[in-house]
Amino acid sequence: MKTVLILLALCLVAGAAEAHGELYVSSEVFGGPMIVEIAVFGMADAQEPTVTLDGMNLRMIQGTDGHWYAYVADTNNVRVIDGATGIGGTGLDFGIECGPEFLNYSFDPETIVFTSGKTCDSETSPGFLHVLNGARPAASGGSFDTDHWPFIQTFDFADDAEIHVKYGSLQETMLFDGDLADLATLELDRGSYPVNSDVRLIIQDGLLNVDPTNEDTWTFDVDGSGEVYSCIFDDAGKITDTNGTVIKVDPGLIYHYGDALRDAGFGKSGMLETSPPEALYVTDNSLQDSTLLPSIAGSLVTIRETAPNSGTFTNTDRLGAANLRAGADFTIAYGISSETAHIKAAPADPSRILLADLRVSDFDGIAGMPAVISGRISNHQGMTQDFAYVVNVTDKNGSVISLGWLAGSILPGQILKPATTWTPAEPGEYTVTALVWESVDSLVALSPPAEITVIVR
Repeated sequence: MKTVLILLALCLVAGAAEAHGELYVSSEVFGGPMIVEIAVFGMADAQEPTVTLDGMNLRMIQGTDGHWYAYVADTNNVRVIDGATGIGGTGLDFGIECGPEFLNYSFDPETIVFTSGKTCDSETSPGFLHVLNGARPAASGGSFDTDHWPFIQTFDFADDAEIHVKYGSLQETMLFDGDLADLATLELDRGSYPVNSDVRLIIQDGLLNVDPTNEDTWTFDVDGSGEVYSCIFDDAGKITDTNGTVIKVDPGLIYHYGDALRDAGFGKSGMLETSPPEALYVTDNSLQDSTLLPSIAGSLVTIRETAPNSGTFTNTDRLGAANLRAGADFTIAYGISSETAHIKAAPADPSRILLADLRVSDFDGIAGMPAVISGRISNHQGMTQDFAYVVNVTDKNGSVISLGWLAGSILPGQILKPATTWTPAEPGEYTVTALVWESVDSLVALSPPAEITVIVR
């Protein structure tokens, strides 16, 4: 709901009055299109505090929690990314660009403002900004139309420049690092993998942490095309429009930031690639549903920030399932960092039946709720094969919590998707292992086992 308020003149007093409260910046080092949150805590009953950034005045807006907030970023890098956003209200849409005359010249003359409003007019309606998704709402009684909030105050920062944020006698110093991409790292959860097992990535890259108020998500086309997408999937792994409803997106409208990242300070960062192409295969988890993107389906890997403003990303969802599986020895690279892993020796004759795509579905991760454990098995022999599909669930101590199986026959070339159910009684970390045997009486493996980790809260 829009609340139109009376615009007040901004009274900014020169000098360093004694500060009350606490000055906070969300990142002491930033670069690219990263947004920095600047806040003054503990001033709920005071007027707008006087905060400067290298001597330039910042507008501080009081949130519903009583604290005062401003968001700042680099003008050029924001323009590059915002200009590459093809669908309004999606991806990294920074909103509508306004000059220093915005809100009756109440900003510093050096400031460019990107607003949540649909226009730069004093009175507006909600627009298409799609960053700062976790920002506190503006408190009523302020000096502007709250449909403009949150807005981002941008400036021209020089590479490797120190930027001083001052509030009275308090000061925080930030570095705008033009080489932040060189600090990005990639780690694997292990050095060798069973065939068809999850491959879990940990990527550390502050540049991917564009939104300090929310968990950023990025989706990479790992086939070497260089296509990179941001915030294209919602919390359920679906594509959403600006109103939050699931839609089928026309592939012709899908845009990516691959080329724009190079021009927005990412350097060699922002690129995830695997080799050889057939060594790893992607599979959807709750971070993504690649069937909604048929033009690029089959090579998408989505990563999510582990916590807002952490700069740490993983390709596992909240149930512990990854969206990469090991097929052969592989190398995976992110920026200038790369890792190589090997495949563990498989049981004899592993190609008789292929077990793949083990996943947990229809489950919200809460103890006491049933979960469906499913897989995909395919017969690569020229004969019908009897089999037993066995699912074993163990806790962190290795104790068996659940054991179930299905038995049947599979025709040559046939694909089956067997499923069993399991209801976890207690929160914790569990390992789900699926096996395909000749029968429950003949424990001869027809396929290497598959394994996933499930987190229950």
